[in-house]
Amino acid sequence: MTEPAAVQQGSPDTAKLPQRWTYFGMHKEGQIYVDKTMFAVKLARQNGPFLLTRPRRHGKSMMLQTLKSLFSRGLEDFEGLYAAKPGVWTDHTYPVVHMDFSTCSISVEDGLEHVRKNFILHDCGFDFCLAGLWSKEENEKLCSMELFRQKLQQLPERSVVLLIDEYEAPLTYTQDNPKVFAVWQQILSEFYEVIVSCKERFRFCYLTGIVRFTAKGLGSAFGEIQDLTFDPEYSSIVGFTLEEVEKYFHPYLEDALQKMRHRGIKAPSSYAALMQELKEHYTGWKFTPGHTPELFNTWDLVLFLNDPKYGFRHYWLESGGNDLPDGMRAYFTALLSKMGQERLCELIDFNDSIAAKLPLTRVLADQLPCASPAYDGLGDLFKFGYLTLDKNSPDDTPRLCLSNLAIKNFLTRIMIQIGLNKGSWRWRDGFDCSSDDCHEFLKNDQPQMLLPSLQRFFADFSKLSRQHFAPEIWKELTMQVLRGCGGFKLLNDSVSLQGQTCAVVKTTDGHCFIFGFAVADCAEGSKEDKAAKAAQIKDNLAAKLAAFKLKDEWGSFTHIHRLAVLCEDGEMVSMQAL
Repeated sequence: MTEPAAVQQGSPDTAKLPQRWTYFGMHKEGQIYVDKTMFAVKLARQNGPFLLTRPRRHGKSMMLQTLKSLFSRGLEDFEGLYAAKPGVWTDHTYPVVHMDFSTCSISVEDGLEHVRKNFILHDCGFDFCLAGLWSKEENEKLCSMELFRQKLQQLPERSVVLLIDEYEAPLTYTQDNPKVFAVWQQILSEFYEVIVSCKERFRFCYLTGIVRFTAKGLGSAFGEIQDLTFDPEYSSIVGFTLEEVEKYFHPYLEDALQKMRHRGIKAPSSYAALMQELKEHYTGWKFTPGHTPELFNTWDLVLFLNDPKYGFRHYWLESGGNDLPDGMRAYFTALLSKMGQERLCELIDFNDSIAAKLPLTRVLADQLPCASPAYDGLGDLFKFGYLTLDKNSPDDTPRLCLSNLAIKNFLTRIMIQIGLNKGSWRWRDGFDCSSDDCHEFLKNDQPQMLLPSLQRFFADFSKLSRQHFAPEIWKELTMQVLRGCGGFKLLNDSVSLQGQTCAVVKTTDGHCFIFGFAVADCAEGSKEDKAAKAAQIKDNLAAKLAAFKLKDEWGSFTHIHRLAVLCEDGEMVSMQAL
C-alpha cells in the first residue's frame, strides 16, 4: 500500500460524511454516497421477490431507499452515479409500497385474531393507502388475510413495487418468548404466502432483514423467495469494501491519522498501519464463499472518521450489539458448564476461533425461540453478525470465524464472566496470592507485589490471545480476581475515564481503589522508542486518574487509591499506585 501525500492544512468537513440518520439523495447536498447503484440497477431489472439478510448497521436500509428512489422518482436523484449513465436504466416509475416491520406492535395479549387484523390494517394495508393504491375506507374492510389477498389480486400485473425492511423483526424481538414467537411465526407465514401468491402484481419485490429464514420456518411459499444472502454476485451490495473506503474516504483517513498522532495514544505509525488496524477492528464480515471481499460495516467506519481522536472504539457493539439476548447467554452458560478450563481457553484462543470447525449448514437452520430444546446459540451468533465466513476456509466446505477484534474481545469477556463465576473453574484457585496479602498489598500502595501472581494467572491464556486482549478484558480478569479474593465490591463496571477503561472498587473498611487500564501498542520502533511510547501512555493514564472524581452516591471513603495498570505485548507489565 502506497503512503499518501502529507495532509494539507485544515481537516476535511465531517458534515459531508454519511450521517447516522440519512437518506438516498444525500449526495446532492454534498454528503458522501458510496455508489452502490450498479447493484441496485442489476437487481431492479428483475422482478423478484428477493431476500437479503445482513447484520445491523451494514447499509441494508440505504440500499432499500436507493431502490425506492429508482422506482418512484426515476433518475431524478441519481445525477453523477452509475445508474444515471446513458442506457443503464430506462424503466418508468411505479407506485412504491415501503413497509418496515420493526415498527410492528408485538403484543399478543388480545389474541391471534386481533393481532392478525391489526397487522393487516396498520402494518400492511395502510402502506398501500399511502402509495395511493386504495383508500382508507377500503383498507378498513381488510380484516383477514384472504380479503387482503383478494385486494392485491385486483391490482394490474407488474404495477407495484413492494419493499419490506426488517421483514422478520417481530420474530427477532420475541425470540425469548416462545408463545409470542409462535403467534408471529404464524402471522408472517400467512402474510408471505399471500405476497408470493400475488407476485405477478408486483413489478419488483425486495425484503431485507437480519435473520435468514427458510420455507421450514415461514411456510412453503417463502421458499419461492430468491435468497441473495450468499449469492457471490451480490456479496458487497451493502457494506464497504476496502477499495471503496480508500476511494471515497481517503482525505478523512489521512486526517484521522494526523489526529491520532496529535493525541499521541496508540497512533498508527503510518498510513499503511492505520489501514491494517482499521481492517482488524472494523472489517472481517464475509457473507459469500469464494474470492469475495471482506466488508466494513458502515456504522463503525463513519463514526470513527467523524471523531478519530479516541481511537478504534467499538461503535457497532455500543449501538446495540453489546448485549446478547438472554437465551444466547443461557446457551453459553450451558455450553461452558460442560467444559473444563482447557476447552474454555481453546474457545477464546485467537488462532482457533470458537466456530472454526463448524459446518455452515449447522448455523443456517431457521431461528428458534431461545427456550427450544433445539436452540443453537452459535447459529444466532452468525445471523446477528458475531460470526462470519472464514476467508481461509475451502470454497466447498466454508467454515465460520469471529468477525473482527471488537467481537473477539467482546465474546471473550462474556466467556470469562460466565466461566469465572462458576465455582468449578480451576481459575478461581489459580490465583496463588492469599486474600489477606492481596488486601494488604493494595491498601499499602504496593500493587506491584501482585504482578507475579497475576501474570501466572493470566498465563492460562495463550500468548497470542493475550496480545489481542483489549483493556476491557484485562479489567474483567483483574476484577474477577478481586471478587475471588473476597472483601472487594465493584461499584461501577462502566466508568468513563475520558476514553480509557476504568473500574472503581471499595472494601468494607473504607478503602476505594480506582483502576485505570491501558494497552501499549509498541510493536514498532527501537527499544528506546518503545519505552518512550509506553511511558507516554502511562503518564496520560495517570493524569486522567488524578483528575477522576468519585460519585456522591458511592459514599465516603477513608482512603482513596488510584492505580494505573499498563499492559504490553500480552503481559501486564506494571500496576502503579499514584
